[in-house]
Amino acid sequence: MVDEEEGVGEMFSFSTESSERALVGAVFLGGERVFYEAESLGLREDHFSKPGNRLLWAVFRDGLEGGVKPDVGMIYERHERDIVKFGGFSWLSSFSGACGSIHHVPSYVDRVIAGHRRAKILHAARLALEAGKSPDNTAADIHALLEGALSDSAGEVGVGSELETAESLVMDWAARRQSVLDGETESDELTWDIHALDRFVAAGPGHLVVIGGRPKMGKSQLALSIMANISRKYGPTLFCSAEMGRDALARRILSSSADIKTTDPRAFAEGTARVFREWLDVPMFFDYKARSFQNVSASIRFAHRKHGIRAAAIDYLQLLEMAGARTEEEEIGRASKGFKNLAEDLGIPIVLLVQVNRRCEERADKRPVMSDIRGSGRVEQDADAVVFVYRESYYNERFARPSQVELLVRANRHGPAGTGIAFWRPGGGWFRDPTPWESLGKKDLD
Repeated sequence: MVDEEEGVGEMFSFSTESSERALVGAVFLGGERVFYEAESLGLREDHFSKPGNRLLWAVFRDGLEGGVKPDVGMIYERHERDIVKFGGFSWLSSFSGACGSIHHVPSYVDRVIAGHRRAKILHAARLALEAGKSPDNTAADIHALLEGALSDSAGEVGVGSELETAESLVMDWAARRQSVLDGETESDELTWDIHALDRFVAAGPGHLVVIGGRPKMGKSQLALSIMANISRKYGPTLFCSAEMGRDALARRILSSSADIKTTDPRAFAEGTARVFREWLDVPMFFDYKARSFQNVSASIRFAHRKHGIRAAAIDYLQLLEMAGARTEEEEIGRASKGFKNLAEDLGIPIVLLVQVNRRCEERADKRPVMSDIRGSGRVEQDADAVVFVYRESYYNERFARPSQVELLVRANRHGPAGTGIAFWRPGGGWFRDPTPWESLGKKDLD
């Protein structure tokens, strides 16, 4: 029995050590994005069991804070005296082949942190055994030693040793709210700056807002519009597109404010210059390369750590690769839960676009409902709000207001359901509120 337990311990130790090496190797491969992703997942320097690995993690941090990317040759040149203690250049260069894939970073982090917790518990057990040999230590003394180790290790995974009362929860929240009202701190609650959304849907920290609709309804343009609004008013945002590449995003932004179809070179130059001035110093970032759930999550974590983004949008769910998912319903369920957890971890609102199925177009009333999303039960459970985008003019060419868009709030955890009206001209323009003239039901101005 003892031999079996020792074998398990040796296997676990090997798994932890190899994960540590894989993490260090992943930073050499992926640079600052991987380093900050690992730290955002809770990894600390002291979680590494090997002194050499702890040294390299500290070297990574110091270098990145100084703008220096991880490089084997440069690190060896700058820290040769310390690295020689662990095996020199051959030891350092061996990390480059230790990582199977940077996509496995979350798993590596989990194993390293779990190994650190296990080592602390085993160390406490050994101390308890030693304490038990002395007749001066009572059972209560030994129990307190073990209890302290368990409480300490539980903190590694966010399990607190103290439960909170309603009084402490309310007092903490009220104190932070009062600080905002007194002008001492900035509010972490944002607005979309589109009244049709703001009247129903909160843009609070940790919120997941799902925006759905059929193609050509304006989902992407709505997400771009609200991310641009937040960037201009509050600070950096990130727009992750699995649908549009670099040129497509550039065309979308240009065509929203200028006529890119003009054949007049002077008019094109003037329009481009105007758009450039509008976007100058607007901290909205784009990632058009991340095409999987894991890569998009890593990109959002990296942008939050590096740029302090206030919100993020993903366009769109069904285009993301989901490792291990067998059905579309399973993909949507896993992604909605994953992005909800990510929003809560980072304390920012995340907007997730989804495409609804064709069933709505077979009905007389073609406005989408919750059941038009596969896995809708899980989405409704995870999302703080579900909003559908609908344009009557897409189905009815004689509709009097072709630029009118209905934002249908079907599910809302923090407010009522309902319908808001916004305006957008397909092929150009940003989502906007109705003018007083349009609010009276007159023909729209576009």
